[in-house]
Amino acid sequence: MAAAIAAELGAAVFAVNDAATKHLFDNRYGTGQSTLDGILRATNILLAGKVFVVVGYGWCGRGLALRARGMGARVVVCEVDPVAALEAVMEGYQVRPGAVAYTLPGGNREGSGEGGAPSPERRVIVLAEGRLVGQSCAEASPAEVMDLTFATQALAVTGLATAADPLPPGLHPVPAEIEERVARHKLAALGIRCDHLTAAQKAYLKSWRLGT
Repeated sequence: MAAAIAAELGAAVFAVNDAATKHLFDNRYGTGQSTLDGILRATNILLAGKVFVVVGYGWCGRGLALRARGMGARVVVCEVDPVAALEAVMEGYQVRPGAVAYTLPGGNREGSGEGGAPSPERRVIVLAEGRLVGQSCAEASPAEVMDLTFATQALAVTGLATAADPLPPGLHPVPAEIEERVARHKLAALGIRCDHLTAAQKAYLKSWRLGT
């Protein structure tokens, strides 16, 4: 698989979308916020008390579920990955198969059927032609979180261009030192300091003689 990817790419490529400084922040907090913002701008609905179905509990889904719950919605998650589904359960969400989730009460408008009996009416409203709601109906992710992604991208490109020993063709993870550098600069910009390991602590972590 790796050889096939390398042959297809023909050059070294960093997988920036897999970087922690990308998916943990841009996807989860940026996309989670902008997507909900887009939905509210386009529909002007009240989320409190509604059933809000999130299909896919990846990083974007995590962020969206978190914000929908914060607005008072009853969040249901649909997921095919059992590990992600279990995580959603542990976070307090309902996990249901898609066919079940979409028939839950809470989003129906009551109408009149034959003989005056209540008849649930269901409507599907497609926002942004089914494309990226946060970009189309809102203003996309805030610059305060996109700076992490852009900094990681810039440093990754710089690293590829200036490497003393060029990387072989293929897909490579973003080096840990780049991620750490971006995170530390972001913390500094926010006026936040974090701890650093001492030399003794680093030696302890690497040793198999000193316990667990």
